[in-house]
Amino acid sequence: MADPFAARGERLYRTGDLVKWTPAGQLVYLGRTDLQVKMRGLRIELREVESVLEAAAGVSQAAAALVSDDRGGDRLVGYVVAEPGRQIDSHALTVSARERLPSYMVPSQIMLLDQLPLASAGKLDRRALPQPRFEPRAFRAPVTDTEIAVATVFGQLLGIDEVGADDNFFELGGNSLMAVRVVSAVQASTGVAVPLHTVMTDPTPSSIAARMNSAGRERDAALDVVFPIRTAGEGRPLFCIHPVVGLAWCYAGLASRIDPDRPVYGLQSPAITGVDSLPASIDALAARYVTEIRRIQAEGPYDLLGWSLGGVLAHAVAVQLQDAGDEVTTLVMLDSYAHQPHSTETDVPVSVGDLLAGIGVEGDVPAAVVDMTPESALDLLTATGGPMTVLTREQFRALIASAAHNCALLDDHRPGVFRGDIAFFTAGRDDPTGSTAAATWQPYVAGAVRNRTVDSAHWHMTSPKVSRVVGSALRVE
Repeated sequence: MADPFAARGERLYRTGDLVKWTPAGQLVYLGRTDLQVKMRGLRIELREVESVLEAAAGVSQAAAALVSDDRGGDRLVGYVVAEPGRQIDSHALTVSARERLPSYMVPSQIMLLDQLPLASAGKLDRRALPQPRFEPRAFRAPVTDTEIAVATVFGQLLGIDEVGADDNFFELGGNSLMAVRVVSAVQASTGVAVPLHTVMTDPTPSSIAARMNSAGRERDAALDVVFPIRTAGEGRPLFCIHPVVGLAWCYAGLASRIDPDRPVYGLQSPAITGVDSLPASIDALAARYVTEIRRIQAEGPYDLLGWSLGGVLAHAVAVQLQDAGDEVTTLVMLDSYAHQPHSTETDVPVSVGDLLAGIGVEGDVPAAVVDMTPESALDLLTATGGPMTVLTREQFRALIASAAHNCALLDDHRPGVFRGDIAFFTAGRDDPTGSTAAATWQPYVAGAVRNRTVDSAHWHMTSPKVSRVVGSALRVE
């Protein structure tokens, strides 16, 4: 809400807490003025859930409550009363709620009641709402031909016998290179071209099938400067800046590990498509990303994340935003060096295996590909259904040239000073001390570099295992 005591544009946060001052000058918490609850670190306003349920066809009254299940966990439960003479399909009501609410605010169970329990004053008696019986989540089999085709591809690539219509590809163990293979396999099976960002951003058979069957086909944003990993949600966006490979596909799996109401955007090298020329400096490239970020989020506070070269760029973006008067609340770096030496014996400072790891490959790069030069690997990558399914040969060459160019820019880059703390994650398998990379940033941070060592090599810092750790640190407490 607008702050009536400050300059124009300043804001206050309406907490919904009811408090009082004591004669001693202490603030005492009394309770809530609203019906906000907290589940798995996420704040939920029960009245928002209830209003969506009541707006559904055939519903007369609705209530929502947070209920503990038999295992000590919390479940969000909806209670509805039908209009006279009407019947309510609880599954259809859940589907309707998914269209209007963030996924974490959709009740896991809906109970149909003859009437809501009322207290003596005529108001809803929430304590008298019946305790539901929680059953394990039922497996929902794919139904349509398209859902079956997508689920079959998921199963074949991941080695899983049964894939449900609502199963998340990345939570099943998929990575971004496999997502590229999903695109190729689904098109071969159905004859329908599937944009890569569709598989990356909403990775369940039901949602992919729905987009495939929709009248208006989407253009593929897989190579755009802004790669929309998740656009839905009312929370503050997280901006993830590409590693040396220039693509942000590797961050797709992170979306399922952070607060589900937060949009997630990847920032990718503009040089891959050949529209932009190679940047003159790290700061020039960061300035381009600042422009893109402001198009999505006009004002701070901002949350930024970067891996490897992306950490250097995220730091430069954060400094530029602060210099412009904006607040940067979160700056996360994944095994990034302020000044990282690279080999001068070759024009390409990373191998093809490194480039594929930068796209998000975890442990399944053929040894022959790792040892090849980029040019000689093109034909093999095309034949094996790798990234060449989405990238043309010219774009792959541009990607390699951009990677080499950006690494060279690091020699001349002198970081500014970020006025805040850094959440740093070190690849413990490459650095037994657990502090080498983090220490290089101390001169360029006014606050603390809060370092955490993870069991990973540098090129696997966006693997599902590491994403779980990073996602937990990013969740709202």
